[in-house]
Amino acid sequence: MIIATVYKLIYTGGVTPKNPTFIDQIVEFVANPAVAMTIALIFAIFTMGIWQHKTMSEVGKSLNAGMSAVVGILLIVGGGGALRGVLVSSGLSNKIASIFQAGGAMSPIAIVLFAWAVAAILRISVGSATVAGMTAAGIVTGILAANPGNTLLPVFVALAIGAGSLIASHVNDAGFWIFKEFFDLSVKQTFQIWTVLETIISITGLIVILILTTIFG
Repeated sequence: MIIATVYKLIYTGGVTPKNPTFIDQIVEFVANPAVAMTIALIFAIFTMGIWQHKTMSEVGKSLNAGMSAVVGILLIVGGGGALRGVLVSSGLSNKIASIFQAGGAMSPIAIVLFAWAVAAILRISVGSATVAGMTAAGIVTGILAANPGNTLLPVFVALAIGAGSLIASHVNDAGFWIFKEFFDLSVKQTFQIWTVLETIISITGLIVILILTTIFG
C-alpha cells in the first residue's frame, strides 16, 4: 500500500487517472486493503509457519488464536460504522445542525466548542475516533455554511473535531484494546494510562484551538 501511494505521487500526481494504464490497474489492485491484507496473510503463513517447519494444523491453530483476539475489536469498529450510517441516513445530523442554525449566526468560539463537544460525545458513545470525526464533520458542515466570512474558522473546526474525537478512549475503542495487549496491561491500568492520556491530549488541544480562535477568529 505504501509503494502504491509513492507510485501515485510520482507518476499520477496522487490521484487515480481517468484512463489508467495496465501498470496503474495492477498497482491499484494490489493497493486495495483487502488484497494487501490477503497477501500479507499468505506471506505470514509461509514465513512464520510452513518455512519454520510447522504443520498446517499448527498454522491453523495459530490463525484461530489470532482471530479470537481481534474478533471483539472488529465487532466494535463495525458497530461504530453502523451507528454513523444510522445517524447520517436518518437525517439526525442535519436536524442537529438546523436546530443550532435556527438561533442565528454563532460566534467562532461557540462553533469550535460545539464541534469539539459533538465529536467528544460520539467518540465516547461509538468508540471509533474515525467514526466520531466523520460524523461530527457532517453535522458541523451545515453550521459552517450558515456562518461564512472567516476563512480560518473551518481549519479551527477541523482541529476541534480531531481533538474531540480523541477524548476518553475506553472499552468500545479498538485502540484501547490494542494498547492493552501490546503493553500487557490490565483493563484498570489501561484506563489509568491510555484513557487519561487521550483525555489530556483532547482537552489540551481544545484549549490551544480556543486560544488560536480568539486571536485569529
